[in-house]
Amino acid sequence: MTTIGNSVFYCFHKNNNVKDIVQSLHPYVFTKDEPQSIVNIDKNYKQDPSAVQPTTYSPETDYFIPAQKDGLFWCLYVAMYSYGEYSAIHRNYGLKKMELNQEILDFLVDNNHLMKQVNHKFSKVAITELLADLSINQQSTTFVNVYAYLCFYKFNVYIINNEKKSYLPFIFDAELPSFFIYVDGFKQYKLRLEPASSSDIEHLDNNFVCLEGMNKTMKSLSAYKIADLTTIMEKLHLPSSKLKKNELYTTILETIHW
Repeated sequence: MTTIGNSVFYCFHKNNNVKDIVQSLHPYVFTKDEPQSIVNIDKNYKQDPSAVQPTTYSPETDYFIPAQKDGLFWCLYVAMYSYGEYSAIHRNYGLKKMELNQEILDFLVDNNHLMKQVNHKFSKVAITELLADLSINQQSTTFVNVYAYLCFYKFNVYIINNEKKSYLPFIFDAELPSFFIYVDGFKQYKLRLEPASSSDIEHLDNNFVCLEGMNKTMKSLSAYKIADLTTIMEKLHLPSSKLKKNELYTTILETIHW
């Protein structure tokens, strides 16, 4: 290689012949007619099927985390309209939220009977208060207001707290698509973009505890048998031996309460 280097860098020396130098480089040059591999390949080699690594699914690529303060509102928006529609808003997020809330308000004024289809009982007074919340365009979307969006969007939502191993179901119609929205202890929300399958919902039910309501974590102690509480403890992977009924109840409550 030193000889070649000397020939190249001193090709214009009076004792050098350019044609001879080019000829000396030929073995080291890839040609179009005769491509050569720099790696020796065994043509008889067959890959062991067991050595092939399966493609792994990365759920992190399927999450949307809104940058705006009202994360719950924008998670619901993207679930309905797509991330592309969200991105197209650019800087007018506040105006878009106000316009959409007004549109939903107008819709529910004429279709407030839809509020009776959800898995939460609304009195006439409660519906009036919900509509009032939409009209003043609150900074943060409350759990109660989620039902207004579901009646308009026509889908269901499960809000899940991974840290607390519990969730809240917001159901408009079980036959409609459902989405998972995750919330942490700092009230930060993220949406799983892909709709939840029936197996996803079954897995959630088998491994997480369903809260009794938006403002109620569990039923009263008297509503549970020891066997019921033990089953919940097992679901939460908590030790339950030698614990009394009230101790089981308190442990569960402290674990799943948001």
